[in-house]
Amino acid sequence: MSVLTKNTVIPQSENTLSARARQDINWVLLLAGIGGWAMVWWLAGYSTKSQWLFHISTVSYLVAYCGFNFASPGYPRWARLALGIQLLSFWGVLFSSPDSVSFILLVILAGQLPFIVEKRPSLLLITGANLVGFGVLYWHWQTWFLDRPINYLLFFSFQLFALASSRIAVSETRQRQALEMKQAELLSTRALLEQSVQQAERLRISRDLHDICGHQLTALALNLEFATQVPPAQAQDKITASRQLAGELLEQIRRVVRDIRQSNIDLPAALNRLQEALPGAKVDIHYPDRWPQLSEEQTAQLLCICQEGISNALRYGLGRQVSLIFTHSSSSLTLTITNPTASSRKRRDGNGIDNLKLRAAQLGAQLDIQPSSQQWQLMLTLTLPEAQL
Repeated sequence: MSVLTKNTVIPQSENTLSARARQDINWVLLLAGIGGWAMVWWLAGYSTKSQWLFHISTVSYLVAYCGFNFASPGYPRWARLALGIQLLSFWGVLFSSPDSVSFILLVILAGQLPFIVEKRPSLLLITGANLVGFGVLYWHWQTWFLDRPINYLLFFSFQLFALASSRIAVSETRQRQALEMKQAELLSTRALLEQSVQQAERLRISRDLHDICGHQLTALALNLEFATQVPPAQAQDKITASRQLAGELLEQIRRVVRDIRQSNIDLPAALNRLQEALPGAKVDIHYPDRWPQLSEEQTAQLLCICQEGISNALRYGLGRQVSLIFTHSSSSLTLTITNPTASSRKRRDGNGIDNLKLRAAQLGAQLDIQPSSQQWQLMLTLTLPEAQL
């Protein structure tokens, strides 16, 4: 049986999992394989006719088996060589002892094959190894397959089981690695997209500032320069015009800053998409008549709080109907999430509740979670400055 864990990564370019680092070894399976080898060594040793061949073959098998599992990942040829030595050692054991228990060694070998050999070659190899073993028993020991058909069929079934189990482990590892690669690509693409969006935003801000400030500053500089070159009586008109230009410039810069601070995330649209993504639950969302001007960070944090709040309402409430109510008062924005029927099981603050508290603290909002026998309720109150009301 193979001793490699499911967390082992399979290289896509080489269909090999023959060698693993020591920290990836499953010691239980390693000891199980050694235990199977010890059983063969103990039981088949009673009927051996050639002590030196039997001991050389069994020791060679054990060394090759351990070498397969402890080999460095960078040397798949050593793993193939270890499997070859195990196969030859199995035949050597059969030449020295006619005991059918020797076929346990093929069970151990079958569990290792899928990690370096494809499915069909593995099946052909294990079948061929059995046929050669039957040939050794017949020609060397005059023991026919039909003498003990149940024993041989049972050992062959165990070999196929070990082969299939290891093949499933290999397939799951490949799928997991492919998923990890796709996830890494997704994260990389998202990072590039964020950088692209940030760069586009910088370019837009620089163009706005240039278009707004360039003309005004040029006119202001010309007026001030003219005012320094004429008598004070004539310079008064230019100073007044310069003061007016400075006021207009300040107002335009404030408008640009206000536009930058205003969120580009459409929170209602994002919540509507979230609502459609929960077909098993009914989420009712109520918005105020007038929506406050929230910053990008505030909108993003509110969206995450809504997502986590809905998840916790469904988790701790027995009902499948969740209500989200936004209330905009003269000084704050309040979010209330409720599930009308509360669960009887006791709520424990897990990662979800901790994340809600952390996001509320980052937002500067007050969070209150009130589970009761009638409903599960979350209330978030965000105090807003006068400029955002």
